[in-house]
Amino acid sequence: MAKMGGNRTLKRYSAPPWWPVLRKESAWVVKPSPGPHSSSTSLPLLLVLRDLMGVTRNLHETRTILNESKIMVNGKVVRRPDFPIGVMDIVSMPDMGAHYRVLPYNGSFAAHRIQDSELFRLLRVENKTIVKGLKLQLNLSGGVNMLLDLKDPQDAKNNVYSTLDSLKTDLRGKQILDHLKLDLGSYVLVIRGKNSGSHGVLQEIVPAFKRRRSLVRIKASDGGIIETILDYVYVVGREKPIITFQGVE
Repeated sequence: MAKMGGNRTLKRYSAPPWWPVLRKESAWVVKPSPGPHSSSTSLPLLLVLRDLMGVTRNLHETRTILNESKIMVNGKVVRRPDFPIGVMDIVSMPDMGAHYRVLPYNGSFAAHRIQDSELFRLLRVENKTIVKGLKLQLNLSGGVNMLLDLKDPQDAKNNVYSTLDSLKTDLRGKQILDHLKLDLGSYVLVIRGKNSGSHGVLQEIVPAFKRRRSLVRIKASDGGIIETILDYVYVVGREKPIITFQGVE
């Protein structure tokens, strides 16, 4: 009989090294289901609730609160423990009035509690395309797509969005609230690589054959210089970040 799709199970020793799980505690771990994030850049909701937030102690407790519709992800009720959670996703517990933004931290992820004033999403522009009807399609991180009216595709004033810019949107990713361009002097967060979780002011971009592989230098909040590639950089503010995270007041 032919194999249908990929494996639905994942052993702990095969899990990504940055996952917050003990390799020899048990044999299996929940594998992220297909969704808005790839399995290589996300955590299953179970690990976020159990290991990052400490809300539950095991899969049984996690299933219980999910089935009671007590957990929301980006403003939408989620009932699957294997739902993939990635950078900048917001996990909420409405009954407790608690909201957490998932951010890179020390090579892994951290769930950072936020106030109601931070209940917005920052989505990175991954790609853009002009489609039928003179509309601009923006493919954003987190599996979000937007269609914007474009009066004249040849007029640069009508096409202000560039790849790797960030958009401040509402929780559902339906409405643009602000546009943060990727420019020198922008405040950025490193989301992958050995410097994951570091943040600071973008000082230099050294062009490469492929733009996303360009070398960038960032002046970190502690005064040091961080080197990484452009693809690992996420704009989180202009001169200062518009979100709070570990190490930033």
